[in-house]
Amino acid sequence: MKLASLPLALLAAAAGPALAQSVTLYGLVDTGIEVINEAGADGSTVVRMPTITGQSASRWGMRGSEDLGNGLKAVFVLESGLAPDTGGFQQGNRLFGRQLYVGLQGGWGTLTFGRQYSALLAGGMVDPFLASIYGPGSLDIYFAGPRMDNAIGYSGSFGPLSVGGTYSLGRDNNGSAAPACAGESPTDDKACRAWSAVVKYDTAGWGVGAWIDTQHGAGAQQNDTDTRSSLNGHVKLGAAKLILGVIHRDNEITQLKSDVWFLAGSYAVTPTFNVEAAYYDLNVKNSENDSSLVVLRANYLMSKRTTLYATVGHRNNDGTANGGVTLDAQVTPDLRPAAGQSQSGMMVGLRHTF
Repeated sequence: MKLASLPLALLAAAAGPALAQSVTLYGLVDTGIEVINEAGADGSTVVRMPTITGQSASRWGMRGSEDLGNGLKAVFVLESGLAPDTGGFQQGNRLFGRQLYVGLQGGWGTLTFGRQYSALLAGGMVDPFLASIYGPGSLDIYFAGPRMDNAIGYSGSFGPLSVGGTYSLGRDNNGSAAPACAGESPTDDKACRAWSAVVKYDTAGWGVGAWIDTQHGAGAQQNDTDTRSSLNGHVKLGAAKLILGVIHRDNEITQLKSDVWFLAGSYAVTPTFNVEAAYYDLNVKNSENDSSLVVLRANYLMSKRTTLYATVGHRNNDGTANGGVTLDAQVTPDLRPAAGQSQSGMMVGLRHTF
């Protein structure tokens, strides 16, 4: 949806192309009904409308650019996360909790300043279930919202090669297991600092990529880090796409080390109907508390902007692990199963973009 103002248009016409500006309003609303079993100590069956996400997280935003001449543009994004069940804001009730940045763009790439995605989400993850109700966010909530406050970001594409990175002068807690951070520290050089980097090589039929994301702890733990890194690759075979990867985590703050191996795929049955599936295996080092997650989703494209979908997931917990199949269980403990208990879920939803 294009927004324009007459005064701006008149100024642009009078001053020439250096003042030409474009502003776009965009967003999506995604919600539905979910059923999960074995919730809580009594193993209840819960029927509910999810708060965080369905197929994708609901949002609205504005993005724009101004032509500065000589191939240079000023760019900005303001993006707000929404809770479709209540109409409230996400990301700790922030107005623009998903993104808010300004920057410059040219043939050399894009340089941005503000709250923005970690490089792993900006281009490193190719998983179709990344932001879904059942997916890697159920295993590690950081994947549901890897963003950084006070960040400097860069991204650039050069033919099949893409590179990017961010550096935060003071992250927020953002779902990490690291101690909560309020942002920049006026006294500690490393406290709450964070950085990420990604490199990808994509062709029409295949691609490979690698990313890393590191967060420093707060206060006395500022020299300890929580690092996630990944290698992944994908191949396209006609109407099918297969993805294979591994995510390693080394958390010096909590002394946690783990690996997540994942295999995902999609297949376009018809131009308006496709199916997606994924398997995740979480191995926690020196622990019996491992788990696995299987996800299957069918999507029917009712139009270019409206999708009806149904998704099912099953999580198997070993040892005393009690991870929930649904992403919301990361922030709502009552949705988790009892220790060592498996859990299944199903959601039927509607997604509309604008």
